[in-house]
Amino acid sequence: MNKDLNIKVVEGGSIESNLDYIFKGLSVKITERISGTLFKKIDAFDSYQAEVQVQEGRFYDLELINSKDNPTFVFGNKQSFIQTRIQNPEFATLAPNFYVGTLSIPIFLKENIEDNVGEFQIEVRSRKTDYDDEYQYMLEDISSKCIDLLFQVESPISQTCESDIHQIDEKAIYQKFVFV
Repeated sequence: MNKDLNIKVVEGGSIESNLDYIFKGLSVKITERISGTLFKKIDAFDSYQAEVQVQEGRFYDLELINSKDNPTFVFGNKQSFIQTRIQNPEFATLAPNFYVGTLSIPIFLKENIEDNVGEFQIEVRSRKTDYDDEYQYMLEDISSKCIDLLFQVESPISQTCESDIHQIDEKAIYQKFVFV
């Protein structure tokens, strides 16, 4: 049950979000495949969340809308949660699977698919818990317990850890972020 009065179900099943901060005249259209799973967060900036919000485990259609005079912008295909259409990379399917949190989606110039020119964010909400209260409290609770365990002052043992950031994949980085 969503108790947040600042989250609204998007009427009509799609929302267009302005991406002028990437390039003037560029926007993205997000369309839900299951009714009632696409949301707009009214106080997104104040609550440190993305304005456009979707549910975990659902699929959404994405379309980059380029103005006539703009260069062509496309979605990349290196992220596991984006399935770009081969014939038309301005269209993609967003499949956040069971990731929950803020998802950054990179945008590329069609002529240079290697270097992204910017990104937009979508918030992926949990379907199992109230995202704004229960889920956030759960993350805080897990983080505090784990940090307490790692840094117990009276512990008779010590641990030495090394990490090689170059060997960590996207899933591991996300897990570490959620952990902290």
